[in-house]
Amino acid sequence: MTARHSKLMVLPLLVTLLGLGACGGGGGGQSAASAKQEITTTWVAFFGGKGSIDQLQDGSTLQQAYQANLNSPLAKSTTAKVNAVSVLAANACGTNGVPSPCAEVTYDLQAGGQTVLPGAKGYATKQNGKWKVSKTTFCSLLQLAGGSQAPPGC
Repeated sequence: MTARHSKLMVLPLLVTLLGLGACGGGGGGQSAASAKQEITTTWVAFFGGKGSIDQLQDGSTLQQAYQANLNSPLAKSTTAKVNAVSVLAANACGTNGVPSPCAEVTYDLQAGGQTVLPGAKGYATKQNGKWKVSKTTFCSLLQLAGGSQAPPGC
């Protein structure tokens, strides 16, 4: 085996290992465990009425929809239970229409003490150094609750 041939064989292995390393982190130098904890805390607060628009990706563009949602009786009785968080590779974020870094969140949405959306999947994205509920997840839930028309800012 020539030196050139052995270098060519090592290159795919190196690319694979680098790719796996990129998937395992939490984005921006944060550990995956720390990212998962922050995402879970944000998700529970945001969907439990104890959060704020600052926990929503591009919250300023969604102010009107966010305020309307806050005033709905359904939103006041809503909570979320996070079942799993998986930090995704950058290409998976893009495929799902979410900026990188991102994570897939599997959760149960509850309203009035009843699980209304079991095993739902949504996304969190890191914006300005903080993990936030993705705009796509928020807008999808609003559309599901209110009909087919996209809420303002979505």
